Amino acid sequence: MKDALSNPRSVSLDTHAGWDDPGSVDDEYCHEHSEHLRRASEHLEKQRQDRRRIMEFTDFVSREDSGVVPAIGAILATDTQADAARFLRTTDATFARMRSRLHQLGRCFENREPVPRQRRHTRNE
Repeated sequence: MKDALSNPRSVSLDTHAGWDDPGSVDDEYCHEHSEHLRRASEHLEKQRQDRRRIMEFTDFVSREDSGVVPAIGAILATDTQADAARFLRTTDATFARMRSRLHQLGRCFENREPVPRQRRHTRNE
């Protein structure tokens, strides 16, 4: 179904006026539907930019505080903070600290600010 040539819903562009093949479209059809095509193209471009930005942020986090990189994957893979903590097999409190650190790193990444040092947590906290 992903192959455009063998997909029965695919249409072909036709320059012959009067072609009666229902699987064929002409310039007029394309212009009538160009708004839909433009929005679809913009949506795909935004997805591509979002993926690139996530990769840039993940690289930034890897350089600045690699210990919280797994939290990015957990956030992308789950719906709630509790689910993300379970996904990482950690406590809600530990995940909350990771998420807080990610938020801090995110502000630094967006604003191109220096990253504050992370204080170490002890088991007694």
